Amino acid sequence: MIGFKSNQIKTVPEQAFPPLLNWLILTDNKIEKLPKSIGDCTLLQKCALAGNLIEELPVEMKACVNLELIRFSANKLKSIPDWFFELPKLSWVAFGGNPAAAKIELQPDFEAFDWNDFSVKELLGEGASGFISKAFWKSKNKDIAVKVFKGDVTSDGLPDDEMAISIAAGAHENLIPVLGKIKNHPEDKIGLIMTLISPDYVNLGNPPSLQTCTRDVFDETSIFNADELLKIVKSIASVCQQLHKKGINHGDLYAHNILVNASADCLLG
Repeated sequence: MIGFKSNQIKTVPEQAFPPLLNWLILTDNKIEKLPKSIGDCTLLQKCALAGNLIEELPVEMKACVNLELIRFSANKLKSIPDWFFELPKLSWVAFGGNPAAAKIELQPDFEAFDWNDFSVKELLGEGASGFISKAFWKSKNKDIAVKVFKGDVTSDGLPDDEMAISIAAGAHENLIPVLGKIKNHPEDKIGLIMTLISPDYVNLGNPPSLQTCTRDVFDETSIFNADELLKIVKSIASVCQQLHKKGINHGDLYAHNILVNASADCLLG
């Protein structure tokens, strides 16, 4: 693995990467061009390049036939090369925030609520882009979840883009409802107000590791019958259909990003 995140790197010399490289993480730098020799890294599985200044991917990368995950959101890519979609093992892709990607604008009329109207309680989880906490909505007299974005470029791209997409996704019974956005955060952070999900929901699968990368892994105790599996598959397919109609592609569609309860009701995160 090679990882140099947020190091102000501008250039990467030829032959900088060893041929046996598996994971490459160069998120949030100032790289304008990748070396052609990256094509020699035929064992490369994961490549995180979000938040750079890259205008094109070298054609030599088509030799990276073991590439399973690539993130190059928030770059300067003007087009996605045809060979990219021919990589046989590619499973996860994120390329929002590039000139080549359709821009989804934040809905100006989406209601914003003052940060001081919330009492933040315990942290529920943390992702690449932000923190999700339980909070009490004072004026509504109810508990909700609030996601505060970190405000930096992450492996998922820019927080503004993620927030706009979350709102544009719209309502669906298998999506966590977004109730509004926050304003007047003391650190000028942006964030979303969401329905608090019942603790009955758990992750369908385990998170990825160096060994599994994009392969879903499950607890040995996880057992589903055919009807439950079909219910989950149909639900997620329905969500994806709605997202695709809105020009949105979910770049992290895997079991760890799906919440499920004992009745096989599920939510795509």
